[in-house]
Amino acid sequence: MSSNTSRRDFLSTGLSAGLALPVLGAASVIDPQSAKAAVPAKLDYRILGRTGLKVTTVGMGCMITSDPSVITRAADMGINYFDTARGYSHGNNERMVAAALGARRKDVIISTKSHAPNKEELQQHLEISLRELNTDYIDIWFLHGKGSPDEIADDMIEVQQKAKKEGKVRFTGVSTHGGQQQLLPWMAQKGVFDVVLTAFNFSMEPGM
Repeated sequence: MSSNTSRRDFLSTGLSAGLALPVLGAASVIDPQSAKAAVPAKLDYRILGRTGLKVTTVGMGCMITSDPSVITRAADMGINYFDTARGYSHGNNERMVAAALGARRKDVIISTKSHAPNKEELQQHLEISLRELNTDYIDIWFLHGKGSPDEIADDMIEVQQKAKKEGKVRFTGVSTHGGQQQLLPWMAQKGVFDVVLTAFNFSMEPGM
């Protein structure tokens, strides 16, 4: 690949060559001769739990994306769910997502996450995220990377619930990279969370 090839060109070329790109691969039919998008393929949607949000079954995690045109391209192809976090790209990822999706804000679902360990920092992160995303509300706001219920204090949940009442957050949740066996039953028992973002892939141990 030449140094002049943009990431957008790479995505289009990769799709025409049949590369496995899970975020974009199901979203468009590519003409191998011209590497231009033809008629968009039909996307599948699902209702996300009890939120009522209708999301594409393939969303885009923006963590390692450094080029906003990649995010814009995904939206062009019909993806409507985009995930970022306060800490991604040294705190700059949310701003990039906003730049890529600003004109489409009402048509997309944006989730962001905070790794804040306490109530005070969590509240600060919320206000920063709203500002960086250039939005009045966040569709889903996660407590990020929690491994056990002990990491989630009651006053952190109170911040989330207060944000919902104020209209700054539509739905709340917890993200976890491990500890699902502890967290999921606990979250269900609590009954205050709307969404869980959990790791799940073929390499995980049975029973996880």
